[in-house]
Amino acid sequence: MVAQKPAGGNGGGAFRAAVDVGGTFTDVVTLAAASGALVVDKVETTPREPSIGVLDSLAKSGAPMGDISYFVHGTTLALNALLTRTGARVAIVTTAGFRDVFELGRTDREPMYDLKYRKPESLVPRSLVFEVPERLAWDGER
Repeated sequence: MVAQKPAGGNGGGAFRAAVDVGGTFTDVVTLAAASGALVVDKVETTPREPSIGVLDSLAKSGAPMGDISYFVHGTTLALNALLTRTGARVAIVTTAGFRDVFELGRTDREPMYDLKYRKPESLVPRSLVFEVPERLAWDGER
């Protein structure tokens, strides 16, 4: 159910909000806890300053910032930059002993038997995967 935009705030954390910053649009979904009113809307993304789209989308939804008790933020913009390799250089920091898990990945049974299959180049080169000792025992000791 998509309802009318909620009016004014009540100061009691009455809204839940989710925002996704995409390449063209920033999408917002807000839920008014008391009434169950759901608002789905979008504004144009501002690629050089994505936070503007986040703030604009929340303003357009009608949910006052002080009344948002739960906020979820996603960014398709960053994922697209990673996948197209047009963003900043990235690294992976992982638990010691798990350095190769990302590169090994998962497999489907079908490519396993395809003699022509070529695994795609890793998004993060192995030289930029770092391990950190963080394993703890049940009582918090190393």
